[in-house]
Amino acid sequence: MIFSNPLLFFPLFLTLFPFTLGVTLPLVAPRVLTLLDSDKKLASDIIQFARTGYVDPVTIKLWKCGEPCDRVAPVYYEASGGNGNSAPNWFVLYWPAQNAIVINHQGTSPDKLGTVLIDLKISPRPLQIPPFNDISRGSPPDARVHTGFFGDYLTSANQIRVQVKSILKDGVTTPSGTKEMPDKIFVTGYSLGAAVAVLNALDLALSLPESIPVTAITIGTPKIGNKAFADWADKVLDPKRNIRIVNEKDIVPLLPPERNRIHKYILMRNGAFVTRGEKSHVLDLYFQSVLPATSMYERDLQSLIRGLRSDAAKKNESRFIAEVIDEIRKEIVSKDMDVKAGAVVKLIYLDMLGYDMSWASFHVVEVMSSQYFHLKCGGYLAAAQSFDQETDVLMLTTNLLKKDMASATHPDISASLNCLSHIVTPALAQDLSSDLIAMLNHSRPLIRKRAVLVLYKAFLRYPEALDRGYVRLREKLEDSDI
Repeated sequence: MIFSNPLLFFPLFLTLFPFTLGVTLPLVAPRVLTLLDSDKKLASDIIQFARTGYVDPVTIKLWKCGEPCDRVAPVYYEASGGNGNSAPNWFVLYWPAQNAIVINHQGTSPDKLGTVLIDLKISPRPLQIPPFNDISRGSPPDARVHTGFFGDYLTSANQIRVQVKSILKDGVTTPSGTKEMPDKIFVTGYSLGAAVAVLNALDLALSLPESIPVTAITIGTPKIGNKAFADWADKVLDPKRNIRIVNEKDIVPLLPPERNRIHKYILMRNGAFVTRGEKSHVLDLYFQSVLPATSMYERDLQSLIRGLRSDAAKKNESRFIAEVIDEIRKEIVSKDMDVKAGAVVKLIYLDMLGYDMSWASFHVVEVMSSQYFHLKCGGYLAAAQSFDQETDVLMLTTNLLKKDMASATHPDISASLNCLSHIVTPALAQDLSSDLIAMLNHSRPLIRKRAVLVLYKAFLRYPEALDRGYVRLREKLEDSDI
């Protein structure tokens, strides 16, 4: 796919090569923004929108572009423009999960000469050019910006501004007929699209009421203008409203170089999140850099809950649930354990609402076997909640439980013991009672306490184990730490 193409930065290199011979690129460090996991979840979602910038408008209208669309669905198309070449595509979308308008700008495409020519227009131009548009009002007279980036911004600025104001006034009518009133705006793009997105965000921040927060979340953003522009832009978009995802050794965010012999472009200093170690400009690697370990399934669960609470779901809950389960059936067979775990966690929630998840028992065991605790614990919770004495995959859990009960990591031990207390059968009690009895001497009082409680359940299912464990169990009941 185009968003995986490592050659995307090449046109920018060609743009700057004649001006940088013999000039060392300065590693001007931005003010680094620390992203919490909640911020990373949002950033990883927004990167999916940036990935869709290279998709044709017909596909975007249907929101059927594969993985990037699936990760943030549902999303509703509102408007688009551009020709994908001399005028890069832009999209205005409604994202129910955040109740937000999302504006996405296409970046450079090596196979589209028009986008390459935009990068080549490196000479600066004044920001204040009559007729004065919203972005130039209040900007310093000596502010200069990259001619190509600013020209791309101008081709879409008025249309986007009019469309956004219309949505904020009239709301968004979803396919189900409900009307939603967005309360925030995200503007995004990658590389060339990132530069245009920052200009677009500045425009909207200046032209909309302060009650509507405008946030630029951009990926691999090159330098846009001179120091006067950068200082002014940093004041308009504070660090929390201008989140720039930058791979530590990606050269593109350092271009054009500050010591360029002709034009002195500099970095905007505020709001950069630097991913350590990555040196590629490849968009997919940016996604992997910001994705927190748990973001996949937590995000999907939040989207499911929000969807269930929407007016559309309340009117036809059975249809909504049927669509969700169809989606889960596809996700749960994924080779990506994050995706599989996400499907299981959504099933846990649906099971609590009374929807059967017994059909997914084998996949629950797969998630239980994950090497990552944040995924494994979801599998254990699903088993504890949905397995019963007749579940046919229980025989597959014996060795898994043995392994985790003997783990050197006490969260693994606790999760396995908690699960076993719910799913123990005569066969499991017979196979694991010796392990449980041995755990009565564990160094951690909490583990000893859990082992006592699980042994009680095991003895009920397999009384013969009392011959081996009764005396030890009685001793531990008098343990002052328990």
